Amino acid sequence: MTITDTSIPQALVDIRQKGALAVCALLWGIVVQIALIGLVLGIPCTYVTITAAILAGVVTLEYRRNPTGQSVQLSSAAALAVGIGLVVYQYSDHPWQVDSHMQFSLASQFWRSTAIGA
Repeated sequence: MTITDTSIPQALVDIRQKGALAVCALLWGIVVQIALIGLVLGIPCTYVTITAAILAGVVTLEYRRNPTGQSVQLSSAAALAVGIGLVVYQYSDHPWQVDSHMQFSLASQFWRSTAIGA
């Protein structure tokens, strides 16, 4: 589906655009979070940060190509799950690793609220 598809109400198109933009911002925030975790804990974070940046970059490019398309919806969902998994990975062997799993719940609630709003 493209943004010019007339079978989709404009309100839904607007919600999809805003939701996809919010996920892009969230993914770039995860990149910063991963880098900060590595710096604060004094652990290597280069490869994990680059991986998260690539994921965020792909979603951002998809968003710029077609903000309401299925490709941005699927890539952002996958990138969000993998990005949070990378955060949990950064906390390997750290007491806070268990707590970092709560980001999965937050992401799930974000998707639910976006879907209900749609």
